[in-house]
Amino acid sequence: MMLGKAATILLTCVLIIAVFSLSSCANDPEMSISDQVVNEGDVLNIDLEEHLVERKNLPVVFSLVDGVGEVEGTRYTFAPSHGDAGEYFVTIKAENAKNKTFETTFRVSVQFVNRPPSVELPAELEVIEGDHLKVSLIKHAQDPDGDQITFELLEGPGELYDDQTYSLATTFGDRGEYDIVIRATDVHLGSATATSLVRVIPGVDLPDIRFSDKSTEVGKLISVDLHKESQLPQNVPATFEQISGPGTLLPGGKFVVFPETGDIGTHEIRIRVTTSEGAYRESGFLLHVVSRSDSSSRTLLVGEDQEFTSIQEAIDAASTGDVVLVNPGIYTENLTLNKGITLEGVSVEEVILKAENEGSPVISVSRANGFTISGFTIETTGRCLFISRSSGQVIDNILRGGRSAVAFSSGSANSLLVSDNTITTLQGETELDTPPAEGLVGLNAYGDGIIFIRNNEFRRCGTAIIFSTNTLFVTENNYVHNNTVGISVTGDSSGVLRDNTVFQNYTNGLLLNMRSSVEVSHNAFVDNHRHGLDLYLRWCTECRCGGTVFRGTVLGVGNVFDDPEDICPLDYEWPEGFYTVNPDISFDGNVN
Repeated sequence: MMLGKAATILLTCVLIIAVFSLSSCANDPEMSISDQVVNEGDVLNIDLEEHLVERKNLPVVFSLVDGVGEVEGTRYTFAPSHGDAGEYFVTIKAENAKNKTFETTFRVSVQFVNRPPSVELPAELEVIEGDHLKVSLIKHAQDPDGDQITFELLEGPGELYDDQTYSLATTFGDRGEYDIVIRATDVHLGSATATSLVRVIPGVDLPDIRFSDKSTEVGKLISVDLHKESQLPQNVPATFEQISGPGTLLPGGKFVVFPETGDIGTHEIRIRVTTSEGAYRESGFLLHVVSRSDSSSRTLLVGEDQEFTSIQEAIDAASTGDVVLVNPGIYTENLTLNKGITLEGVSVEEVILKAENEGSPVISVSRANGFTISGFTIETTGRCLFISRSSGQVIDNILRGGRSAVAFSSGSANSLLVSDNTITTLQGETELDTPPAEGLVGLNAYGDGIIFIRNNEFRRCGTAIIFSTNTLFVTENNYVHNNTVGISVTGDSSGVLRDNTVFQNYTNGLLLNMRSSVEVSHNAFVDNHRHGLDLYLRWCTECRCGGTVFRGTVLGVGNVFDDPEDICPLDYEWPEGFYTVNPDISFDGNVN
């Protein structure tokens, strides 16, 4: 009886120990994770709770003991980059709330993934027929893994040499457009292709263009027909661009320069010639400018107690190259000048010349080549200067005219420089409250010659400057202000308007009503009452200033206006970069 009771107690103790042991073992957090495989550039993602062998209600905390990747919460992640290919061992620890732990280790194999090369060619490649196109392909390709790249020409003309350069040797007659396809391949056979359009520009078989060197004296025009001198065939249209050097290239290909004293020396002029089909060449010439050869000239003095008291008497006595120097005084004469002499006042403020007969010009210049008029104040209700079939220069004068201050009637062989003058009208200077009548002209140039207008002030004229018929002009660095109309270009006149300041004119600053080409560049148009620039077009009707006869071409860049309404019409197809609007631009009228 006693033995039975002891056996019962012993069995009970064994059962209690067994249950306790089993309960304790059941709370150990066991895990089993098999080996893993992931590609470079992918992400390995493991839910660790799914890999617990048996789990009761106790929470489990996971941590990374060793290896790559990271553990956050119940999730293990590993994002291998390209270049991480290989094998890695990872150890993960699991720990429950009773501090029971278990560690498991597994292998991660990162598989190499090849990244193909990339190749990107220019959308268009251009070559003149007869020339050789070479393109270094390695400069347009790269391999992200640093592998060596080879190239193939899959489609299109040409060939590869050195395995890295595309080559196309063209001959005249190959003009056209061709698609080429290039394939780039790495050592693992990863590849990419690129396409480019090869444009073979028609190449006229241009001669070896050589412009002859030029020599001239100060004050003598040089005019070069570049198309004719380039010896291009007449049926080959071409355009010309001045790359460097002094002078001006007019629309149509005529290069002109009117050298002044500061231009003495030798200058190189570079010209780029481009045919209408795209072929081009560059060439140039030297321009030698020397001082005027007046070693044998005489100076004839005019004034009180001088050899001559009449300017005309001195002109009649002078020979080509002589200087008629006029001393201070008021001279009332109508002068005739028909020889290449210098007519000079000693002081522009003190030598005043008026018309004896205001129905005739104060000075009429006819068939005189190489003349200079300088240093005078000339006043008349008629014309100050009438220059016909002559070449010369008008420098540093004050001209107050009526019908016109300067009229230039020219033939194709004539040229005139008008520089550093103040040009106005008597009526405009005296009747300040009203706009001058448009018929009172500052400078009127017509005919077939060329005129250079530089560094002048035009003010209080009806129309400051008029170009008509076939006149060629270069108008630069002038102040044109407080006129009724600033500058008017009509007929077949053609030329360049550059670096002028056109402001506070009563109607239009610049009115273009021509059939030819005009370059308008780097001018400022400020506070003109109607428009800074007006094309005479039918659809410019809001301001009732439109016409019907504008059929010309406007070229140029870099002009600035203070108001978009200064441009009429604003929706005209102006050249790219032709103008900007700056409402802050202003001018106080002080040209000094």
